[in-house]
Amino acid sequence: METPPLPTPASVDEEMLAEIKGMKPWLRFFSILGFILTVMFICVAIFGAAILVQGAKTQSLGLITPIAAFIFYGGVAWFMLFTSLKLFRAADRAGEIQSNPSRDNLVEFLRLNRKFWKAVGIFYVAIIALYIVLGGIVLILELLKKAR
Repeated sequence: METPPLPTPASVDEEMLAEIKGMKPWLRFFSILGFILTVMFICVAIFGAAILVQGAKTQSLGLITPIAAFIFYGGVAWFMLFTSLKLFRAADRAGEIQSNPSRDNLVEFLRLNRKFWKAVGIFYVAIIALYIVLGGIVLILELLKKAR
């Protein structure tokens, strides 16, 4: 027995418009915060790595730490830029829905929001995996030190 397809609305109703209108300033606010964080993470990547390079001569790991810090913070900056652009575009699309409440604009708005949350989910999984791997490496290194 097949389920009949759900009816698709021909337009966006007033309640939907009110919710989207309420979301728009928050989307814009978080996208601007994301752009600010992007700049901060780029600065941390560059200046942090430069500072760590100075101390790399005395560390046993050498240049591995500054390179890893640069890659990590640079990657976080790239992620912040990517997600901030998605939020900024979603805020723009929310404004377009207000002026032209069409189904196509609503679908694009929802698509941009889905892509944002998908990226956030992937980032969270990657960070958890990174911390598990780094924790395992630190644990192994400490066990090797004690075994000597």
